[in-house]
Amino acid sequence: MRVKSRRVTSRAHVACVVLALLLACARDGRAEVLDAVLYRIFLADGSSLVSYGEYSRVGDDIVFSLPIRADFKNPRLHLVSIPSATIDWHTTERYSESARSAHYAATQGDADFALMSSEVAYALNDVARTADPFLRLEIAMRARTTLHAWPGDHYGYRASDVQQIVGWLDEVISEIRVATGAQRFDLDFVAISSSPPPMPLLPPPSLQETIAQALGAARLTRVPAERVSLLRATMGLLHDSAAALPAAWVNTTRALVRAEIDAEVSIERAYADLTRTLLDDSARRAAEADVRGLERLRRHIQARDAALGRKRPNQFRALVLVVDDRLAAARQLRLERDRWNLRVQTFRAYQRALTAPVDGFIRSKAGLEEIRALAGPDAEVLERLGYDLETAERSLQGSTPPVEFRSIHDLMVRAVQLAYTSVRFRQDAIHSNDIATAWDASAAASGALMLFTKAQADLGRQLRAPALR
Repeated sequence: MRVKSRRVTSRAHVACVVLALLLACARDGRAEVLDAVLYRIFLADGSSLVSYGEYSRVGDDIVFSLPIRADFKNPRLHLVSIPSATIDWHTTERYSESARSAHYAATQGDADFALMSSEVAYALNDVARTADPFLRLEIAMRARTTLHAWPGDHYGYRASDVQQIVGWLDEVISEIRVATGAQRFDLDFVAISSSPPPMPLLPPPSLQETIAQALGAARLTRVPAERVSLLRATMGLLHDSAAALPAAWVNTTRALVRAEIDAEVSIERAYADLTRTLLDDSARRAAEADVRGLERLRRHIQARDAALGRKRPNQFRALVLVVDDRLAAARQLRLERDRWNLRVQTFRAYQRALTAPVDGFIRSKAGLEEIRALAGPDAEVLERLGYDLETAERSLQGSTPPVEFRSIHDLMVRAVQLAYTSVRFRQDAIHSNDIATAWDASAAASGALMLFTKAQADLGRQLRAPALR
């Protein structure tokens, strides 16, 4: 058993030496690297766009930062969104993994590998110094677990080196198991899975490629403002970099970009004119309950959008939504007006029936104002006032309003009744010389005038043809 223990110790030392050698192989110097990773978004047509830093999926689009400058240490970035359906996702995601792995290796990989190596080396030293075989086995197994998980958590960095150490450590563990007296044990340790070979990284795009990518992204985005902004940024880059590019290429590309900007501006103006005309016309037709006119207007929008090449789908949907809302309102208004026209004769007959009681109340308003102000009127005037109001109440009670006017009729009845009450209170106040009763009469008169004013306003609205709300 002592011989086996020495053999285990020897193998642990060998593993430590291998670790030290591998650690010494770490790069002493690093090439300068960018702060952000340059990803590539591969399109279905085989071309690609540079994404400065991570991209994100937002709904049916992918959003990323496109550099509009060949200087990637100090780039000018433009936020771009393009449809996910245009992207070769398999190639894009493979390249992204390779880019992340390369960036990690160039920036943080050596430091993390050194830290992990030190931890495993300490563990192997503990294995070599520990006499208890069971404790040695526990320490060695912990070290192996750390090694096994490390490549998967660190973009596969130096996975082959870690695999070599795991091989030495597996031999150590096997001999420790023998030292514990185990008769049977599982030698089928889980091997570190090898990652698929990384994609070769493309060099940063040249100035011409940067301009070409900006043009390609402008043609893919579904956001008009984003497209125009990209095209103008490209025009600015062409202007600033003209001296560094072939003159013929610059002239051709500048003419192409200018033509696309002009086309976008023209389309934007056409849709703006369509929107302005449609909003005015649809509002007028809705107010007129012109259902057929709004239906024709909807077809006109569709035809005009097709003629413009369906370049503004979001704007088109918004316009159709406006017309549909106003079409629904016009249909409702037309129904209300048809009903109103059917009932208008009944309404007019009721209005004529109200003429006498309304005129009677109107004649009483001056006296009610006197009661409200505690300024009269004389007892004789109060008698005539009471008679007029009592007559108006009988007239109202004797008429049957249409269903639509019941609430207005009830309101008018209450106004006349309250006015009559104010007259009686004023008469009582005169006979008793009681100012409190006079105040009660004032309150009743004030309420009567208020209710009558509201009833008159509601009556006027109800007698008018329905309008768009």
